[in-house]
Amino acid sequence: MKKTKRFSALAIYWSFIGLVLSTSTGFSQAVATEHQIISTQGANDWKSFQIDSITYLALANYQNNISVEINSEIYKWDNGQFYLFQELPTKGASDWEYFSIDTQHFLAVANYKSDTEYEVNSTIYTWDGDSLIFFQDISTSAAYDWEAFTIGDTAFLAVANQLDAGGDYSTYSTIYKWNGVQFDSVQSVLTYGASDWEAFNIDDSLQFLAVANTYALTTNIFQWNGIEFVNFQVLLSIATTGIESFSIDNEHYLATSNGRDLSSFSTNSHIYKWDGTQFLIFQDIPTIGAFDWEFFSTNSQHFLCVANYQDDSNNYNLNSVIYIWDGLSFVSHQEILTNGATDFEFIRIDNNNYLAAAEYKSGLQHNIDSRLFILQDDITFVNEISKRQYFTFNLAPNPVVDQFLLNINSLQSGPVTVEIINMNGSLVHHQIVANTTDNINIWLPKLKSGHYLCRVRHGNKSSVQKFILR
Repeated sequence: MKKTKRFSALAIYWSFIGLVLSTSTGFSQAVATEHQIISTQGANDWKSFQIDSITYLALANYQNNISVEINSEIYKWDNGQFYLFQELPTKGASDWEYFSIDTQHFLAVANYKSDTEYEVNSTIYTWDGDSLIFFQDISTSAAYDWEAFTIGDTAFLAVANQLDAGGDYSTYSTIYKWNGVQFDSVQSVLTYGASDWEAFNIDDSLQFLAVANTYALTTNIFQWNGIEFVNFQVLLSIATTGIESFSIDNEHYLATSNGRDLSSFSTNSHIYKWDGTQFLIFQDIPTIGAFDWEFFSTNSQHFLCVANYQDDSNNYNLNSVIYIWDGLSFVSHQEILTNGATDFEFIRIDNNNYLAAAEYKSGLQHNIDSRLFILQDDITFVNEISKRQYFTFNLAPNPVVDQFLLNINSLQSGPVTVEIINMNGSLVHHQIVANTTDNINIWLPKLKSGHYLCRVRHGNKSSVQKFILR
C-alpha cells in the first residue's frame, strides 16, 4: 500500500481481506523473498505434507537432459531448511499427491511416461514409520495428476490420463475407491488431454470434481449423485492446465489457468464465482502460458499466485505473479522471475509461511534450480510498490445515515470516482469528485439499510471500504 499522509488518527481500511491498520509507515503485507535454492531436474510439482508434526516436501522431477527415468526426491524440514530425506524412482513424474486414511499415510506419484512409452504404472507409497515404501501400482497412461478426496467416510483417488498408448488426447481418466485394503477402479470419464483434477465441496452438501481438459475447449465439472459423478456444468476455456478452488467470506470460486489461446501463450486465465446454482465468470487475469494457480491466505489477506511457463518466443524466463484480494477482485501484488514455472506450493511451518516454485527449464536446460520463498512483512518493499499502485481514503461516520465524509489520501492529483456497491456486487451509486485534502461530502440516494462497499477509483488505482447504512 502507498505511504499515507499524516492523519491525526489511524486511517481504517475495511475490506473483505480483513481489518488492516495504516500509519505513516504504510501497510504491512506479505512479500515473497528467496529463502532456499534446491537443485531440480525438470521440476513439475511440489507437494508438502506433515507426519508426526514433521514437514516434508515431495519433488516431482520430470526429466534431466537425457532421460525421464530418474529419481524424484522427498525433503525433510530441519532447522529452517529442507534437506534431502529419500529418493524414489519415477518415470516422467508429473505430480505428487499426499493423503491419509485413518492413521495410514500415503503418497502417490503420477508417472507420465518412460523413455519409450506412455503406458506405465503410477505408484502409491505408504509410510512405514521411518520412510516411504511401495504400496500399490496402478496402470496409467501419460498420468499428469492425482487428486485425493473423501465423500463421507469413503476415500477416492482420481487420475488424469493425458494420452492413450497411441498418443491420442481423447482418452479415459479414472476414479478409484478405497476398499479397505487397496484402491479399485469404480468409474472412467472421457477426457481430452486431462492435466488436473480438482475436488471441492460447497456448503458441505454438494460434492464436485472438475477436470482441466488441456486439448479441448472446455473444463468439465461433475457432481456426485450418491453413486457416481455425473455431468453438472461445462466451462468454456481453451487449453486449461489447472484448476484451483477456494472460498473467501463464504463465497466460492474456481480459478482456471489457461496455457494459451488458439494463437498465443499470452491469454486470459479465468476466475469463476458460484451464484448458488452454477459457476459464472467473475474475473479475467492476463497470463503467459499459465500452468498453475495456488491460493493461500495469511494475516487475513488472500492471495492467488500464477505459474507462468512460456511465451510465444519460446522464452521460459518469465515473471510469475502473486495477486492479492482487494475486497472486490484480485490485483497484482508482486512479480517473481521464474524459469518455466509449472507449480507453486504454499507451506505453513510453525509461525512462518513459504511458497515453493517448481521451475522446469531455462532455454534447453532442465537441470536447474527451483526455489523456496519465505513470505514476510516487508514495509520498505510495500512502501515502494504502494507509490505506484495504491492509495487510501477514510470514510466517516460509519454507520452512515444518508451522507458521509471522505478524506482521500493520495500523492497524485486529478478527479476520482466514488462508487457504492451493494453486497450482491451491483453498482447502486457513483459520482466524480475532485481530489482534495479537504473532506468531501457524499450524499447517498435512497437505499435499503444494510452493508455496502465504497470503492474510490483514481486512474488505475482503487481502494475499498465497507460501511453500514442505517
